[in-house]
Amino acid sequence: MTQKAKTFHKPSQYDLNSSNIARFIDYLEQHLGREFPNYDSLHNFSVEEMEEFWVLWWNYFAETSRVTHLSPKLQIKRKQDVLTSRDAERARWLSDSSFRLNYAQLALACANESEAVVQIDEDGKTTSYTKESLAKLVGRVANQLKQVGLSKGDVVCGYLTNSVASLVGLLATASIGAIWSSCSPEFGTRAVLDRFAQLSPKFLLATTSYRFNGKKFDKEENLKEIIRGLPSLKAVMLTALEDARDAHSLASLAAFERTVLCFEDVINSGDHDMFFEPMEFSDPLWILFSSGTTGLPKGIVQSHGGIVFEHSKVLSLHLDLGPGSRFFWYTTTGWMMWNFLVSGVLTGATVLLYDGSPTYIEVEHTFKVCAQNQVTHLGTSAPYLASCMRSQVDLGKLGLESVKTIGSTGAPLTGDVYHWVYSHLSSDVSLVSASGGTDLCTAFLGSSPLHEIREGEISCAMLGADVAVFDDKGDEVVDQVGELVIRNPMPSMPLYFWNDHDRLRLHEAYFATFEGAWRHGDWAEKRSDGGYIVYGRSDATLNRDGVRMGTADFYAVVEGVAGVKDSLVVDTSGFEKNGRLVLFVVTDARELDSYLKETIRDAIRRELSPRHVPDIIEAIQSVPRTINGKKMEVPIRKAFGATFLRDAVSEGSMANPESIEDLQTVIDRLKLQR
Repeated sequence: MTQKAKTFHKPSQYDLNSSNIARFIDYLEQHLGREFPNYDSLHNFSVEEMEEFWVLWWNYFAETSRVTHLSPKLQIKRKQDVLTSRDAERARWLSDSSFRLNYAQLALACANESEAVVQIDEDGKTTSYTKESLAKLVGRVANQLKQVGLSKGDVVCGYLTNSVASLVGLLATASIGAIWSSCSPEFGTRAVLDRFAQLSPKFLLATTSYRFNGKKFDKEENLKEIIRGLPSLKAVMLTALEDARDAHSLASLAAFERTVLCFEDVINSGDHDMFFEPMEFSDPLWILFSSGTTGLPKGIVQSHGGIVFEHSKVLSLHLDLGPGSRFFWYTTTGWMMWNFLVSGVLTGATVLLYDGSPTYIEVEHTFKVCAQNQVTHLGTSAPYLASCMRSQVDLGKLGLESVKTIGSTGAPLTGDVYHWVYSHLSSDVSLVSASGGTDLCTAFLGSSPLHEIREGEISCAMLGADVAVFDDKGDEVVDQVGELVIRNPMPSMPLYFWNDHDRLRLHEAYFATFEGAWRHGDWAEKRSDGGYIVYGRSDATLNRDGVRMGTADFYAVVEGVAGVKDSLVVDTSGFEKNGRLVLFVVTDARELDSYLKETIRDAIRRELSPRHVPDIIEAIQSVPRTINGKKMEVPIRKAFGATFLRDAVSEGSMANPESIEDLQTVIDRLKLQR
């Protein structure tokens, strides 16, 4: 039995009796004539009787959201129709039923009447959109898509910031049955083409510039290169044009002999009747991309039905979003959290779209934006929270009284961050560490209003997710570290990878290790008290004397040492005859001298174990990271073999490609020393 972690937050009477999940339990008990005394009983029902669970969730959501009038085909008539199989790889959802829906139609039907979306610029300027005004914008852009000849199954790409233009583009695309995919304009040209060129898109909605950290970035030349690389395009629609450059921008791009439109002109045109293409459950909605850090990014295709079912469940039941909620998550359009964020409109919450730097002027800028806009549900990344902690930000002085939930994802959230948050904020706030991935566009580990929040733990497996931890033999283990798996189908699992309709690459990515179970690629522990700990990517696991360790706790200790700003650790086993544990550190102004190295070793030995102490500690200028801020552990580990670092990474997917040259020099020197 593992020692129980410190509890920081307990459910209130409102959480237990009046939250969305509490009301759903009342609904189930009335319909099924049986009791669900706690979350575990509800979760067991959701995975053991999953067909019944999804029918009842959908019926409840449709009734409470008042969307049943939209179409008789929104009804699921028999629970037998829900799944063809309980095998996670082979299951098909509602494949033989008359069920039809459209993500855009449901999003607009459920959107908050008075304030559906708020766009926030970096300087604090806000623009609000009612449900009606948002629907009009979507209708006008959808009409334009049809006018240039787009129809069901065509691909529309967005090269856009986190803005209303992006949301309108997604909803307009989905409304006509076309397929959406997006990249952030901070992506390099090569990274954009590595993604979009695979899709042969017919339409591109793009920004000509964006602002970040107080600086304007002109993207016109990048756009020209992108358009050259996408010969399938029929038309381009530009936004963020400035008056003085309108004519020049449009004329220069028109030279590519494609229709060139101005987004601002289109959204100010006349209204058009909205038509929503009826979509089967498994018709494609959007294409997300894997990080592409070690090769061409994989296009992950997800469905209208899968996303509506999954996002409505997790946002309503687990995050407790609804009318009156104000939902913010710091993200860009190149990260799955953008897709997750905008689905907040399905719950009737007001969705806030922030376009800018999370640390504009000062590191706590994100928190100040949320305070100014009365955010109730604040989402960010674990590295951002850790950065604020190291900067000794006092959250209690930022006016965050409206915040009920702080969500964290992107990396494991370490125990010291919990202590920091709750040293400044009330225990009424729920600090939720969630784990999932782009692969499913959701979290399958997280929390709910019924759960305590404990130090360093993720509270539970989400409803409908049969999560387990397997050892190397495929046997479930508890209170031991192993591979994180999902043993049942989830609605938002990929239909396929783009250009992989026989699903062979999908099989290799997730199902080749354990028969019938989704291997997620994370190293985790399921605890006997019901919580989970995720230690990091299993292919970046550190193996010392046969004992495997994750990297998250390692970083928490190392980056807590005075003088260390950032760090990255790799185990070179498998790439060197005698594997070494190599720690790279970025220091502040001080030198990485023998005293600082010994201080780091002492901290690791004391707070982790002697096994964790690295063989080598080396200084580097910066830690290579993806555009989404994740440390690039796996490619750097590969560079200790025969692979050059430049061949192991896609520079266009990096936030700091300039870090490669310095790191390669250090690795080359270390390889000579072995």
